Amino acid sequence: MGNVTLTNLDNSGLTRQCRTMNGQDPTGKDWSDGEIDLILADYFDMLRMELSGLPFVKLHRNKALQEMTGRSKGSIEFKHQNISAVLRKLGMPWMFRFVAKVFL
Repeated sequence: MGNVTLTNLDNSGLTRQCRTMNGQDPTGKDWSDGEIDLILADYFDMLRMELSGLPFVKLHRNKALQEMTGRSKGSIEFKHQNISAVLRKLGMPWMFRFVAKVFL
């Protein structure tokens, strides 16, 4: 997806696709490709900001993803933790704000 942020994702149609989810509650369902694209873009944007020393509010970004996907705060947090776990296992930079429970 390139260098994507939540602000420019809103113009992409991807956001609209995720937001509607055909009117269905996504609880208990696998994440769609569009939802995964959104959360990965968000994670890597926050990682870029963290590494650059730029401020951001994790809660605000989580709320934006909740609105776009219909996913719960906890579901989004857990997915961010999973991304951190994979990056850590690969020896790549990862966000300490999203430490997977397996590493505690």
